[in-house]
Amino acid sequence: MRVVAARFPDRIRASAALATLRGHLSLSPRDAAIAPLGIPGARSATDTLLAGHFREADTSLVANVVRQQGGEIVADVDESWTLPRGWMREAERQRSDAGARVARNAQPADHRASGGGGGRRTSMSGMRADRGRSRQPASY
Repeated sequence: MRVVAARFPDRIRASAALATLRGHLSLSPRDAAIAPLGIPGARSATDTLLAGHFREADTSLVANVVRQQGGEIVADVDESWTLPRGWMREAERQRSDAGARVARNAQPADHRASGGGGGRRTSMSGMRADRGRSRQPASY
């Protein structure tokens, strides 16, 4: 996904661009929006920003619509750049944990049955140590 922001000289043009994008792409109200653009020290009260996240394949269409409506692209970045660093580390950890679970489950069945590491880990209190799930007593 890409986060794209475009500056327009007025709200009318920004609204027209947003309507065109909604007509061509399946955008939810949370995918893109417009807002007044405040620039410190500038008196222009009409500048408007259109911002949203779009599929990589749609960014050229977004850029064309922006240009046709008299706007200019001011940002076009990978969506991961817009997330707090902690969220990115957590997402990477979850992907890593998921890969480890897949690898563990891919072991031959006789290896898992013999206690070769395919079973669930439990803590001293007998609770499953799976992260992100509700804590339930381990079944024996």
